[in-house]
Amino acid sequence: MEYGRLIALVSQEVGADQATTHRVVQAALQKLQAAGRGPAEIGELVDDLYMMSVEVPGGSPAGSAKLIQLEQSGKQRSVHEIGAGLVIGSQGDLAFPDDEFLSAEHARVAFRGNRLYVTDLGSRNGSFVRVQSPEVLVHDDVFLMGRQVFRFIELERSHDTAEAPGALGSPPPAKAFAVQLLGVAGAVYDMKRLGTEPLVMGRNPNPPQGPGTADLMSFTGDTFISGTHGGVFLEDGRWMLRDLGSSNGTWLRVRGDRVLDQGDEIFVGKEVLRVEM
Repeated sequence: MEYGRLIALVSQEVGADQATTHRVVQAALQKLQAAGRGPAEIGELVDDLYMMSVEVPGGSPAGSAKLIQLEQSGKQRSVHEIGAGLVIGSQGDLAFPDDEFLSAEHARVAFRGNRLYVTDLGSRNGSFVRVQSPEVLVHDDVFLMGRQVFRFIELERSHDTAEAPGALGSPPPAKAFAVQLLGVAGAVYDMKRLGTEPLVMGRNPNPPQGPGTADLMSFTGDTFISGTHGGVFLEDGRWMLRDLGSSNGTWLRVRGDRVLDQGDEIFVGKEVLRVEM
């Protein structure tokens, strides 16, 4: 593969400036040569190239990035340099061996070019980010409020909606959605079908627009959930997850790679970690 094509590939994937891109490619070629591999195999190393971009001086802001472990009160407990990247788990680069809710290798936080990402590594209990602004919900999204675990689902249609030529019948129904309350091992404890009104959760929730303007889910025995904690709202045809000023936050499960910005918080096992860059 020609050097120019390598530059174009890495520039597209990493999204770095030209100087950083050249440093990444040079570092990649050196690693390939040391491993007895040819330049043509560089296309198989996209994820590694992301990591290489922080191993080369000047390649990213990784040198100043940290994860701050927080206590339940929000106070700082410990500080951890991210560097080229960290694997978080009961084992790994950032290990919490006494956290029974963590998988051995639970999540990875690492730079790709100049952006920081969190990736769940197939953990049993998932990795979550704190909802800072409204988040679009899609089928099978899982989110947390207090000690409650919820799943947003699109309900399956009970009949075949395929159109048959010349056949009479009503048009297929609009998509229907629901929120499930999950128990241990994914057992469904309760389910609320969504209509057009918001669904608001809390210890003793109040509808944001007054009585009768929302469906409610109350959890009077959960001391970690706020009175009116959060909810799902239909906006422009999409269901959105919102935090309503809760004390302990609303958390959305990570799908694939999730960009992290300054001040973002992630929740893995029982650990809350804040990003500082």
